Amino acid sequence: MRRTQFAFIILGCILALILYSNWLVSDTSRELLGSLEQVELLCTQQKFEQAKQTLSNAQSFFEQREHQLAIFIKRDFLGNTAVSLSGLEAYLSQENLADFELELLRAKAQLEVISHLFFSML
Repeated sequence: MRRTQFAFIILGCILALILYSNWLVSDTSRELLGSLEQVELLCTQQKFEQAKQTLSNAQSFFEQREHQLAIFIKRDFLGNTAVSLSGLEAYLSQENLADFELELLRAKAQLEVISHLFFSML
């Protein structure tokens, strides 16, 4: 009887961990992709200072979640995403708008790779 209870406790813990990891990865991806869409919209409206602030908030959000994500995702992928996000700020100006759009697409693709790799393992 005790073994059965212990098995259910372990099963419950595993289920809770799976649910938490799903929520963490999907929420982080959704939040960051939404922020990047907002940055893109602000850049098309020539509001570069607001875009920098939004991008800075997105970077802070990712830095807060990065350590938790590292439990479930390889650090190499997280490091590449952090580099992609931090590199965007250098392109936030009118003269670098074309380069910014390409780097923004790269950052979005990196976020989608993280989501795809995580959810393909489940």
